[in-house]
Amino acid sequence: MLGIFIYFHLLLAQGTEVLPGATQDLRARSVGVAEEVLRKLPGNARALRDLGKVHERFGSVDLAVKAYRESLKADPAQAGVLLDLGALLAPGAPEEARASYREALRLNPRLSEVHTRLGLLLAGEGRHRNAVDELREEIRNRSADARTYEALGRSLVALKTFPQAERSFEAALRLDRRSREAHLGLAQVWKALGRPADEARALAEAEKQNADGGGAPASAGTGRREEEVAALTCLAAGETLLQAGFREDGRKLLGEALRFDPGLDGARKLLVEALRQDKQGDEAIARCREGLFLARTPERLYLLAGLLVEKEAHAEAVSLLDEVIERDRSSAAARRELARLILRKKVPGDPARALKLAEEAVKRSPVATNFGILGWARHVNGDVPGAREALETAISLDPQNRGYRELLKEIGETRL
Repeated sequence: MLGIFIYFHLLLAQGTEVLPGATQDLRARSVGVAEEVLRKLPGNARALRDLGKVHERFGSVDLAVKAYRESLKADPAQAGVLLDLGALLAPGAPEEARASYREALRLNPRLSEVHTRLGLLLAGEGRHRNAVDELREEIRNRSADARTYEALGRSLVALKTFPQAERSFEAALRLDRRSREAHLGLAQVWKALGRPADEARALAEAEKQNADGGGAPASAGTGRREEEVAALTCLAAGETLLQAGFREDGRKLLGEALRFDPGLDGARKLLVEALRQDKQGDEAIARCREGLFLARTPERLYLLAGLLVEKEAHAEAVSLLDEVIERDRSSAAARRELARLILRKKVPGDPARALKLAEEAVKRSPVATNFGILGWARHVNGDVPGAREALETAISLDPQNRGYRELLKEIGETRL
């Protein structure tokens, strides 16, 4: 009953409480939140990074650069901060931006976007051959997006390698059919290749995308954007405070993030986990139900199912896991946990169904945990060789997990 009371109390509060920002400057509130965290954690690299991100989101470039530099002084090994700093420096200090990007790559050679940003810098300086090398490196990293292929196409056009440019712009359109830049690039290529009909078609498509907004999402308005920034600010600040041991302050800020943006699943998941760790299970469940009231997404359903399993409300948990599977055919986790409940005999269920669920979980996500459940399910269904094979695979993927070894030993001693 307590959980239900808290749930309806939260819904009522969400409907009647004055939303933060309705009576105050959201920009000042966001900056104030980040600065308050920094007062609690002076010199903390993460808090300085969060402050820089707030200033960046509100367009205060100089203040953002200052905060990022201070964050890097506190902890130089932050590839993401180096990436953000480079982006802010690129328009006015390209050499510094390039150095920041190179250091980010040194720390994390597979960091996405860095090669694209380097390529754009080089192309802006007319160094198209070097730009092509960087952009192709992004593609080799499997982190390229439409923007990468658009930039590559432009540099290839500058180098007059038109067939390659054509393929690059077409690749951009496969990733983003509404890319006006790619259509214009193709028009330029086809003009150079003497294909006027294709050129005219590409220009017409580019004009259509321009009329439709060029594929860019419609703006939700300045006020809505500031609410989103405030929500993200509170999310980051709440997470930083939780990690630093300020549990209550962290939870409060995560709750504030959800008041700004009730659909911010990152904040809801962190808040629920924090409440669970702090032995406030009823409120954690209420927060999950609040999210489901807004939208029954697979992520929110699965989050609540996990809490209900801990409370031993297995019947409802099973219903939610079944709904996750129905809504998300690719879900491995829901299948694994449903199989686990059947194998633990917490709910009625045929062991053959548990085996099928475990097999489907492995097919969708071949990770150690899923192979472990598969081994257990095969053992229960009498397939000892298959159980050994699955558990040996789980051990090879996660050698530190003693549970797999213990189950394997038990299987070896069991005579079915």
